[in-house]
Amino acid sequence: MLNATKSEFAISLDDDSHFVSENYLLEIADFFNKNKDCGVIGFRVFWGKQLPNNIVSDEIPYSVKSFVGCGHAWRMKAWNEIPNYPEWFVFYGEEDFASYHLFKNKWKIIYNPVLFVQHRVDLKARRNEADILKRTRMSFRSGLYLFFLFLPINVAAYSFLSSIWVYVKNKIFKGNKIATIAFFQVIFDLLINTPRLIRFRDTLTKEEYSIFKQLPDSQIFWKPKNKE
Repeated sequence: MLNATKSEFAISLDDDSHFVSENYLLEIADFFNKNKDCGVIGFRVFWGKQLPNNIVSDEIPYSVKSFVGCGHAWRMKAWNEIPNYPEWFVFYGEEDFASYHLFKNKWKIIYNPVLFVQHRVDLKARRNEADILKRTRMSFRSGLYLFFLFLPINVAAYSFLSSIWVYVKNKIFKGNKIATIAFFQVIFDLLINTPRLIRFRDTLTKEEYSIFKQLPDSQIFWKPKNKE
C-alpha cells in the first residue's frame, strides 16, 4: 500500500492500535516540516488492553536506530529511496531492514513521544497463542538475517555466534521445547536463504557502523515512570 501512496507523508498503524494523543495529524506534518532529514517518526507505544492512569511522558524527541511496526509515520520521499520490505522476512524484521537503508541514505529515524499510541494486545496471553512457534521462529531468524545483510563481516560473525550461544543457553538448555524446535527451523531457513543473504548484502562501512551502533535502540515498549 505504501508503494501506491501519493501523499507526502503516510501513517502506519496495526489494526489493533489507535492514537491516544490529540491533533496527531498536525503534529506529524509539523514535525516532518521542521525536521527535513527525518525519514520516519517513531511513536510512543503502550502495549496493553487498558491504559495506565498516568500517560504523561517528559521525554523529548531523539534519533534512534529503528522503529516499531505498529505505530510510525513515513516521509514518502524516504520510503521511495530505499528497497521494498523483503517478503521472505515474513512479517518480522522489516522495520530494521528499512532502518539500515534509511541510515545509509542519510535519513534519520526520530522517536517522538508526543505521538502516543495504544497497541491493544495482551503480551502475556500472546505467549500461549497457537502461532507462538511461528512467531519465535520469525523473530529469531530475522535478527540473524540482518547481521549478515548489513554488518561488517567480522561483526556479523561475532554477533551470529554470540546470539546462537545466548539462545541455546537461555532457552534450549532450560528445556524450552518451542524454542528448540524454532532453533532448528531457523538454521534450515538460514541455509535455504543463503543465496538471498549474499545477493542483497549491503553492509555498513566500519565508519558507518561505528556511528550507527552509538544510536539509542528503538523505543518499542513505553511504560509510565510511576506505575499505578
